[in-house]
Amino acid sequence: MRTRSNFVSHNPYDGKQVSNPSQIQLIIANHFKSKFRDDGEPYFGQPRKLKSPTTEKEVRASINNLSNGRALGSDNISGEFLKFAPHLIDNKIAKILNQTFERHKDL
Repeated sequence: MRTRSNFVSHNPYDGKQVSNPSQIQLIIANHFKSKFRDDGEPYFGQPRKLKSPTTEKEVRASINNLSNGRALGSDNISGEFLKFAPHLIDNKIAKILNQTFERHKDL
């Protein structure tokens, strides 16, 4: 009697069955890369002021909406840290976000 593998999938590119977990992981990763990655040309327009800059109030509202107990991001900052940090950081975060959008730079 043959046991059934829990890792059988099909490759959407050629339709063949794939049972190697590493191959399945690669197929899934490539699928989502194509969905969430923009390979377009970066915007090189002139820096300009935002019509509606991000405010401290918006930053605090976003921070308050963060879920507790979630995994850390690439910056290793938890939602709890931001929630319980002094509200003085709201202005700093708003400035960073506004400058990033005004200057068309990565964070």
